[in-house]
Amino acid sequence: FPFSFDEVGCPPCTHTSHETDRMFGSNVSMRLMVSRALAMGIGVLVTPCRFHDNPPSCDSAPPRRKRVLVVGAGLTGSLTVALLRRHLKLGGVDDVHLEVWERASYPSGRFGAALASGPEACCIADLGAQVLSAVEVTSGHPNAGTDGHNVRTGDVHVTWQEVQSLLSAGLIRRASDSLLCDTEERMKYAGLWAHFWCPGGFSSLLCHYLAEANAVTQFGVRVDQLVNCKESSSGSLSSVSSRNGSKNGGSIAAAFAGKSAQPAEIMVKGSCATKHEGRALVQAPFDVIILAVPAAEAAHIAGEMLPASVTDVLRRIEYDNRVAVALVLDHSLVAAVATIFDGAAELTLDLDDQHCGVHLMAWQDAKRTALDGRSVSGVPHGSPVTVVTHSICGADSETAADQAIEALALRLGIACAVLKSMVLHQKVIDWRVSQMTRPLEGLVCDFSLSEPCFAQGSLIVAGDFWTQSSFLGCFCSALAASRAAIAQL
Repeated sequence: FPFSFDEVGCPPCTHTSHETDRMFGSNVSMRLMVSRALAMGIGVLVTPCRFHDNPPSCDSAPPRRKRVLVVGAGLTGSLTVALLRRHLKLGGVDDVHLEVWERASYPSGRFGAALASGPEACCIADLGAQVLSAVEVTSGHPNAGTDGHNVRTGDVHVTWQEVQSLLSAGLIRRASDSLLCDTEERMKYAGLWAHFWCPGGFSSLLCHYLAEANAVTQFGVRVDQLVNCKESSSGSLSSVSSRNGSKNGGSIAAAFAGKSAQPAEIMVKGSCATKHEGRALVQAPFDVIILAVPAAEAAHIAGEMLPASVTDVLRRIEYDNRVAVALVLDHSLVAAVATIFDGAAELTLDLDDQHCGVHLMAWQDAKRTALDGRSVSGVPHGSPVTVVTHSICGADSETAADQAIEALALRLGIACAVLKSMVLHQKVIDWRVSQMTRPLEGLVCDFSLSEPCFAQGSLIVAGDFWTQSSFLGCFCSALAASRAAIAQL
């Protein structure tokens, strides 16, 4: 986190000023922190060095680097920071510091929650989203690539281009509709929506975007409050971001031209985990804040910095709650599991059995191997079998694992006790905020947006709740948020 110093060394040389000598002497750790502060350009007052050959070149402090914070490293947050970095590069801007704070210990959110991730993991399971969904604009469907759900035609096309680049890079693979089950949230419209799996797990896709962003990412940090440090002199962003919404995201260089007003600073306050099972308070100022968290959490964090009408809308966005269970099973069950899935990768259990506590059962190995009839090829000998279940709404997290084992044992035709003995590992996530059931367009209100993000001054709120819950919704909201951030910078 940033440190502030009264006086520090001169960047052009390695010597320190007299005041820095007095403050830190030969303390190497403090000198390293000074160097880090200089590199970040945060809270630094540069003074001429008495040892430098050309003191006039250091008479005044260099322009401070602008600082942008994205709160949340789920799909929307990871996409936002990556797209912002792309836009900055297109504009030839390299002096903006990007940072991401995520309260989980890894990139996750509802999209990337995982048992393990990465190509080297012995077993990979997605506990949140099971597919990546986008509109296939080249399908010839009359509604493909058109406006709708608060999303522009140009952004729908850009989203499909992004999906194609991920496909070409081998980061995702297409999932046939015939392999997917029928659920209330699955958009299986022939010729309109295309669905994809991520062989390395969706968390690895988030890592891909964070790496592209080259942002400082802090995990285990919970943001609690935003405090406006000074009045903004650049006005509302809502109209500015609307003008930059062309198919290619607008002229980035033009967006930076003539920006002389200093953005407002927002102090971000929160806490981080410590080694002693407690939490330490943290705070730092940023020029632009992008909240990429669930709607109610965004309203809580922003507090009075949001207009009352926006806060009301965010609090009325609705999600259901489910419990996800990942079961890692002994390799001897490969053939039996393949049989019950019968050539598919997913099963919906509560449609035929109203008393079943399991809603969805997803065979994770199918995302990384080739399905052929009732068998799965390419599973290395001895590798475990991984199945993920999603409970019905309102399930008890204490009993969800037992219900998952009971449902799977019933279909395998073995006793629950036998199946339990074959469970090598399991992970349970109690999703208090799970599938979105009522987005903005489902509310009866006078509030509307021209694109899927809200921007006012230095504060931007992004999320699929402004449009719809899918990769398309998250990507388009991230595009809109990055445009709003560029306009403010």
